[in-house]
Amino acid sequence: SLFSGPAANLLLPLIADVKWITPNCVTSSSLFLCFIACSFIATGIPSFLVVGAILVQLVFILDCLDGQLARYRQAG
Repeated sequence: SLFSGPAANLLLPLIADVKWITPNCVTSSSLFLCFIACSFIATGIPSFLVVGAILVQLVFILDCLDGQLARYRQAG
């Protein structure tokens, strides 16, 4: 959370005013990306493990971002 929260704060201004990107859309993207990350990790190939680990970090950033976007838009 030391990395993901600040990274999400940097991404928030880029998507905050894009109306079609909703917090639910960000959450759905995070879930989809999580399945892709799991697929990479499940192979057990060292280079795929690295890609999977990077994707897991991106999933966590998106998870932080959806809450921040909902608070910014005052959505429930």
